[in-house]
Amino acid sequence: MKATVYRRLTGLCLLVGLTMLVDWTAAVRASAQTLVVAGAPPIHEVTLPHLGAQSSKLLTRPMAEHLVQVDAVAWDYTKPMLAERWQMSADAKTWTFFLRKGVPFHGGLGDVTAEDVKFSLELLYGKDSLASTTAFWRKLIDRIEVVDPHTVRLHLKASSPDLLFELSNAREVQILSKKYMETVGVEKASQKPIGTGPYELVEWRKGEFMRFRALDKHWRVVPQFKELVIKFVPEDSTRVAMLRTGDADIIELPRSLKKEVQAAGYEARRSLWPGVVVFGLLGGQYLKERPTYNPKVPWLDKRVREAINLAVNRRAIVEHLFLGEAEAGTVPIIPSWVKEYNNPAWKPYPHDLARAKQLLAEAGYPNGFTAEWRAYLLSGVPELTSVSEALQIDLAKIGVKLELKLVEYAAGLRPDARARKLAGIGFVHRTGIPPVPEGQMAIFYGADGIVGGVELPEIQDLWARLGRTADPVERGKVIRAIGDILYSGYHVVPLVDLYPLFGINQKKVGEWKTTGYYGFTHLEYAQKR
Repeated sequence: MKATVYRRLTGLCLLVGLTMLVDWTAAVRASAQTLVVAGAPPIHEVTLPHLGAQSSKLLTRPMAEHLVQVDAVAWDYTKPMLAERWQMSADAKTWTFFLRKGVPFHGGLGDVTAEDVKFSLELLYGKDSLASTTAFWRKLIDRIEVVDPHTVRLHLKASSPDLLFELSNAREVQILSKKYMETVGVEKASQKPIGTGPYELVEWRKGEFMRFRALDKHWRVVPQFKELVIKFVPEDSTRVAMLRTGDADIIELPRSLKKEVQAAGYEARRSLWPGVVVFGLLGGQYLKERPTYNPKVPWLDKRVREAINLAVNRRAIVEHLFLGEAEAGTVPIIPSWVKEYNNPAWKPYPHDLARAKQLLAEAGYPNGFTAEWRAYLLSGVPELTSVSEALQIDLAKIGVKLELKLVEYAAGLRPDARARKLAGIGFVHRTGIPPVPEGQMAIFYGADGIVGGVELPEIQDLWARLGRTADPVERGKVIRAIGDILYSGYHVVPLVDLYPLFGINQKKVGEWKTTGYYGFTHLEYAQKR
């Protein structure tokens, strides 16, 4: 099963990838003035933030801007971008942003105003929004006040002292032109998006690539590469081939091909931070009032969840799938490098098959059980489907048979997750690890999150408590308390924290620093060699 499924997927991707490579070679030829990057396709190939997932922003990062920017080296998320400065009330429920004056939208559509900021945020929590953070914003925003053309004030329902991170270029609030959107409509604006970034979009072949042109003048940075091309390449070997033939300058690189790339004379550069977490989610841990709650799902029993976690050989996954370039995880999404959020008692679960079998027997499953497990590819972790296969092998040793079903995430899992239709169905996911985990955790552990991987009344109470305080010490305690519940209850299957890896033609690309958060970041700052 495992080998057949993987060969089928790999073969299909290879065929598609090679065909696309031939087409791209003719359509897009890299030159000294052009930076070409190649990565896995985004979850949704859309350009407006409210129509896709967080990772879809990969497409518009070069051309869009936010109120606040993230430093690629320090992961500092308090640097001004379109907002020059800001004020926070003592209770962190009112934020006032003072906008930079004279920042024009592409195409002569005028300068950024407070109305544009209000419009962009309202799209994210509007009725048509499909964004990852929609529920977060709906729950947080009370109203948005345009004070004057360059001042906007956010009135919140709850304290949010870490709001700057949610408004940074690591997240979804890209500032759009209200005038443009209202003039041409959502559909046309999606086909030809307009931003204020140092690159503007000039060509888009869906499923193939996007081409951007650098502006001659820009308030923040004028890119050294006059042209930027982002190619969508699902197959790992194809991306490596593109690097070796000069059809790509930076590629998303799986750890298994690192030595091959290095042996060919190219650089394998990893991000400065562990930007991605890989973990398993056991669907069906819904609130009991949900219509789709099914009490017969085996892993609603804590003993079963513990058995599953004890059966996973994390050391083997780290060493063989990620070649040692990962850290075994404990509580997914909570950043391991921020001590305020971490409990030192959290350690990777041990590998103990005997204890796992005993727990299954005690739970009434002495011969195990069978469960559906959906697997898919996502950018940032080329090994993602292989991780599901590793779990299939590990869990079979205690009698838990996973029936792998290969799907596309956008169509084959996300809608069911949003509708809470995954009772008894598991999956391995990857997501970013931000320095501020609240918003990201809410997606997976909140009752209003799009995934709703773990919905528990006690966690919902803690979310409410978090919104009542602006005190950083108290907020750290609440985040740790949520982590304690997840860890002691074995509610998720933590696997690894990763440093995203990139293959680079270092003869052409000099300094380029990235957080690796959801793939390529800070491309506008890439230096020529």
